[in-house]
Amino acid sequence: MYYIIYKTINIINGRYYIGKRKTPYADGGSYLGSGKALKEAIKKYGREAFRKEILHYCSSFEEMNALERQIINEDVLADALSYNMKIGGTGGRGRGFTHSKETRDKISVAGLGRIVTQEQREQKSKDMKGRVNIGLKPWNTGGTIPNHQKSIISNRLKGTIFITDGVSTKRIHPTDEMPEGWRKGRAYKSGFALGR
Repeated sequence: MYYIIYKTINIINGRYYIGKRKTPYADGGSYLGSGKALKEAIKKYGREAFRKEILHYCSSFEEMNALERQIINEDVLADALSYNMKIGGTGGRGRGFTHSKETRDKISVAGLGRIVTQEQREQKSKDMKGRVNIGLKPWNTGGTIPNHQKSIISNRLKGTIFITDGVSTKRIHPTDEMPEGWRKGRAYKSGFALGR
């Protein structure tokens, strides 16, 4: 029996999944992984869009779990290219999982100043269309926001105003400095913006 740590790579977009496997095959066989995000990607791109490489061979199940815990850490989870959803050694996140405050701060800092091109936005939009959540409905329909979350959102938006650059719209507090090239109002798909 082989105890392996493997990495499955999407050759189309470079995203990856790191996992463990107890298997009778030295190369891990045809198994690519069982992570939820990885399974959705395999369904979308097809098995031929993925390749697997063996990262480590372990001598026992316990060693394999310990090594997976070391490899799949918070940095891997925060990596936008990772399909992994939980720190190694245990399996999927499950309901009710939340990142620690420290991890949320790291994710926030990692996204600051990130430039997203129009091509990336269009690709993300295309990728998200038709995506399903737990196989029941598209990810962006049918959800309800708990009352406590509604009050948090409401409080955040109170007193804000819409501003536009003629293409994009966002909200700011009236005390915030108006960015150069922006004015009060909203942008609409036709390019027409209402201003006051």
